[in-house]
Amino acid sequence: MLKTNNTYITICKNVKNKTVFTIIIFNNTTKVLYMETSMRNTVCEVENLIKKIHEISDSQESKSDYKDYTVFTAIRKENDERTHTTLLYEILKPNLISGIGDLFLRKFFEEVLQVEYTPPVKVIQEHTIPKDDKDDNFGRIDLYIETHDASYPIEIKIYARDQNRQLKRYYDFAQNQKDNAKVFYLTLNGKQPSGETLDTIEPHNVVCISFATHIHHWLKSCMSSLAEKNNMKSLLGVIEQYKNLIEKITNQKMDESVMNEIIKVISKSKVNFETAEAISEVMPRVKIQMMHVFLDDIENRIDKKYKDRFIKTNHYKDDLLIEEYYTSGRETYPSLAWVIKEYKIKGHKFTLELAFEISQDCFYYGIAIGELSGQYDKLDEFSLRKLKKYLSDEFNSNDQWCDMVNTAFENESVWVWTKKLPCDTPIDFRNCNDYYRNLYDEKTYEEYIESILNEIKSNIDNILSTGLPLDISTIDID
Repeated sequence: MLKTNNTYITICKNVKNKTVFTIIIFNNTTKVLYMETSMRNTVCEVENLIKKIHEISDSQESKSDYKDYTVFTAIRKENDERTHTTLLYEILKPNLISGIGDLFLRKFFEEVLQVEYTPPVKVIQEHTIPKDDKDDNFGRIDLYIETHDASYPIEIKIYARDQNRQLKRYYDFAQNQKDNAKVFYLTLNGKQPSGETLDTIEPHNVVCISFATHIHHWLKSCMSSLAEKNNMKSLLGVIEQYKNLIEKITNQKMDESVMNEIIKVISKSKVNFETAEAISEVMPRVKIQMMHVFLDDIENRIDKKYKDRFIKTNHYKDDLLIEEYYTSGRETYPSLAWVIKEYKIKGHKFTLELAFEISQDCFYYGIAIGELSGQYDKLDEFSLRKLKKYLSDEFNSNDQWCDMVNTAFENESVWVWTKKLPCDTPIDFRNCNDYYRNLYDEKTYEEYIESILNEIKSNIDNILSTGLPLDISTIDID
């Protein structure tokens, strides 16, 4: 029944075992496709409620567009983790402005970290842990906060992937500094870190915090404090712009007044409430189906055009992986992969792959080392050196490729390089940003797919001959 670009929803409403129907939602319109029983009135209720809520939301668009455009939009740094790290650091560090001092830092301890504030407090941006032969605790902590008796590394993840044992390394480092140590994992919506980055950390030593809730509330609290002081308009304006940016990237664009109007409509009657409840219940299935459609479409089109240029395909996009991506809240890594080369080392099989993956809430492609995930600690030194040499010797051992392979092994990554698709601001499949919502528009969907295929068409020859795309300035390296 499922077709590309169209979202089919089956609503099963168990009211005296009567209602079973399927509707299509497309471009803000609905159409009934199938009905087991004559419950036409219920279908109309769904259509009418969607129409009413769309009218309310649409009326907000022209009023709130100005909030979406900030200085961060202008410089194209809305999702840049280093930009967020710098902004948070600048707000957190004790302010020389009279009357501010450590006010924002105190509030951060109370509202975000939710631990006791015991000055003096040291805040460090991008704290580097040098690699030491004696231990494995290397890395660069985005924000590091230290009191006289506690150590708090804060790892910021927006659309970057978790690195192997990253949080474990940071926790071990923090514990070596102070007896009281916790790692804070800051993401858009407070998602759980992957098992690969946690390694053996006890769950109570990692705290998940979010931009959507913790940082957003903290910024509002900072603004309230500034509003009570004179001559703080410039500082207030900076924090307000950052708050607006947080609202945009976490999809909190609905004004309180608009939200109240929608609440009124849904609360108006039992029928409206039950209709809204049915739509809410089925929305995860809508997202699951869209991910299937999206990945199947890319797979079919690339297979059709390039399959004969690869040894074989390795796809990891079964129904369970995609369903658990939405229902479990953890990373399941739905992916597509085409094998470029195979290696066998002491009974282990590895592959060099052109791969596409949905992870850390975005879609990207690149060159990956298949079957290496979770194996860095399990493989013996000889096998790792051998695999690294095999990979380095590919593509005539060009220097850039070799450097990237070395970096991947140093960081215990399965990816040599990646690039977000279809643009710098990725499709956020979990948090449903504007790029994701545009998948439900037939014209934009096709534009996205074409841009992905054009990316491959432009780079496939270079990737297969050098391991790298034509423009390496646009790629990410773990």
